Amino acid sequence: MGINLLKKCFKKSNEKSYLFISLKDCIACGYCAEACRRDVLSIYWESGSPCAVIEHPERCSGCGKCVQACVFSAIEIIKK
Repeated sequence: MGINLLKKCFKKSNEKSYLFISLKDCIACGYCAEACRRDVLSIYWESGSPCAVIEHPERCSGCGKCVQACVFSAIEIIKK
C-alpha cells in the first residue's frame, strides 16, 4: 500500500476539502487514529518508518478531531 499525502476527504456544497498529513512532522504516535470515530486514519510502516495514513477518506466528516489530537500539528484540513 502506497502512502497518499493528499486524498479527497469530504465535500460540502461546491468546496472541496482535503485531509493532509505531513510526513515530515508525523511521528506515528497514533493519537489521530484514536481520536477519529470513523476509522479514517491508520498507522502503517512504510519503508521502515511508521506514519499515519488516510486509509478511508470517504468516511471523513471533517470534524477536525484528528487535527486537535495531533500534538505535532502534522494534520490539516485544507479547503480548495
